[in-house]
Amino acid sequence: MSELEQRDNSGILFKNDRKEKESHSDYRGNATINGIEYFMDAWLKQGQKGKFMSFSFKKKSGKFNQESRGEETSFPRRESPRLEQRTNSYRDKDDGIPL
Repeated sequence: MSELEQRDNSGILFKNDRKEKESHSDYRGNATINGIEYFMDAWLKQGQKGKFMSFSFKKKSGKFNQESRGEETSFPRRESPRLEQRTNSYRDKDDGIPL
C-alpha cells in the first residue's frame, strides 16, 4: 500500500501553504467516509482546555473549481445524513402512496 492511499473512513491533511486570511483553514486534505469522497479542512484553535482542531467536510461533487475553494461554489445543498436516512426509510415502505 502506498503512503498516500486513501482507505475508507479515513482522511489525510497537509499544511495549507495558500492561507492568506485568518479565516482560511490551517490544513487541507481529503477524506473518504462510507465510500464517499470529501474535501477536508482543519483549523487550529485555542480553547479553555487548550489547543484543539476544528474540521469541515464538503462532498466532492457538483461543479467545483479548485482555485475557488473557500468561496461560493455550486455544490448541491447539504442535508443532514439523519434526514436523508429517515427520508429513505420512508421511501422503502410500500404504503400505496405514490411519491
